[in-house]
Amino acid sequence: MKPLFYQIDPHSGLPVYRQVMDQTKHYIASGALVTGDQLPSIRDLATRLSVNPATIVKAYNELQNEGVMEN
Repeated sequence: MKPLFYQIDPHSGLPVYRQVMDQTKHYIASGALVTGDQLPSIRDLATRLSVNPATIVKAYNELQNEGVMEN
């Protein structure tokens, strides 16, 4: 798995799940993530960002619903 550096800005006004989604889309658009790459596990990313795992689940589910990622 490639190291991805997610950062959350609590003052941005965007919900955390949306920030995770936007950063994931940025990684895809920039080529840092390509088809077949794995995203960080829910538990790992939630721990690194100090957020509730449900927040990461919501972000990943939304990305899946948009067709950006697959399970």
